Amino acid sequence: MSAIVSAPIAAPPPIPPKPDRLSERILREQVDLAYRLAPMALVANMVVAMLVWALYRNEGPLMVLWCWAMLSLHIARALVAWRYLKRPSDAKASTAELKRDVLVLVIPYVGTALLWSALPGLLGYYGQAAASVVAVAAVYGLAGGSLSFVGHLPAAYFAYIASVLLPMGFVWIFGLIPVDPYLGVPVGIVTLLFAGVLAVASRRYAQMMTDAIRTRLEREASNTLLRREIERRARAEAEANIARDMAIRAEAAQKRFMANMSHELRTPLHAIIGYSELLVTPADDLAQLPDPEEAATYAQRIHGAASGLSNLVNGLLDLSRIDAEKLDLEPTDFAPHQLLQGALDTVELQARAKRIALTCELDPALPKTLRADSGRLRQVLLNLLANAVKFTPTGAVVLRARTEHSGARPSLVIEVADTGVGIAAEHLARVFEPFQRGAHGHSAIEGTGIGLAVSRSLAELMGGTIDVQSQAQRGSQFTVRLPSA
Repeated sequence: MSAIVSAPIAAPPPIPPKPDRLSERILREQVDLAYRLAPMALVANMVVAMLVWALYRNEGPLMVLWCWAMLSLHIARALVAWRYLKRPSDAKASTAELKRDVLVLVIPYVGTALLWSALPGLLGYYGQAAASVVAVAAVYGLAGGSLSFVGHLPAAYFAYIASVLLPMGFVWIFGLIPVDPYLGVPVGIVTLLFAGVLAVASRRYAQMMTDAIRTRLEREASNTLLRREIERRARAEAEANIARDMAIRAEAAQKRFMANMSHELRTPLHAIIGYSELLVTPADDLAQLPDPEEAATYAQRIHGAASGLSNLVNGLLDLSRIDAEKLDLEPTDFAPHQLLQGALDTVELQARAKRIALTCELDPALPKTLRADSGRLRQVLLNLLANAVKFTPTGAVVLRARTEHSGARPSLVIEVADTGVGIAAEHLARVFEPFQRGAHGHSAIEGTGIGLAVSRSLAELMGGTIDVQSQAQRGSQFTVRLPSA
């Protein structure tokens, strides 16, 4: 039989992320970048602010107030950045929460911008005209430099340049700084134009950063999807390999089954046909009629072969019904003492013929009534007891029964121990497989080799287990555990 392996059904293509979700991730990346760059912007601002403090702190009270206000705002910006960077990253933060983080960042940032915008006018007020012009240049530099720190957030950057450049431009235009009007008006106009240039640059810079972040996120998403697809295909290939191996093993098992079955069926059929021919006397040759004793022997052997054939067919039917999940259990209330004693009585004659001691040890705490499929339980016990008697040349066979309370429900534990030939260690792993007659070390002993396979299947069908412990030439012990109702 050729193995047929069905190809796994391809999974549907993954659904790409929604645009609004991608926008949230881009915004989160932009906010994280702004907070990571905030310490660098703070250092640049602090350097200039400390220089102003060192040079002009003694000019007057307004200058002192300006210095303390600038220091306070820088401390506030440092605390805001430190708090954000210390908290764990929230991948599920909503757009509203991200905008709140931007607002917390912008408020002290705009405050410093207003102070920088006021610095040239303040220096002009104290008569420091040259210093006022230098301060304007410094503010230009800070405004331009801030583009690289927060320019990818246009709203925040627009608020900054609107706070620092627009007021200063109007101060120059309206002559609030003591310089030549022919110089102040052009400088004010240039300041406003510079603010427009920075606004346009910020928009382009933000778009460039957004595109870069979007490209990276889309690449990461594509890599993730590709990795999942590779893993899915690897699993599908592994499943296909498992299915192919199972099909190959099933084909080999079928061939082995047919070979065993042909042998198991042919042997008793040959015995039945052969001994039947010896009993059938040709009509013209009455002299060949066997004597009564010999005829009884032939009939006994025919009966034995027919019984073996019947057991084989019944075992095969049970296995096929179990495999097809068509074997229904019929739970009933029964007396375990009677069931166990009845199973012993069934094999008593075979044990007596071999001079084997047959004993029964029952736990006094064993319930008087249990609920299970007593017929199938009896079948399991008879298989185990018959094997124990069959493979025990001398000694004893002991049947024990007790209850265990190791799980949620008490379990009925039945043990069948013998002092027979035992099972070699290399055969224990396949002792419950069909047609394993040689596992006991005596392949010439009669039997079909499917009794233990049927017993294990029935025990599992009843929700229990069956285990074996054995040593060659030391005997075996089979233990059945069934949940008791």
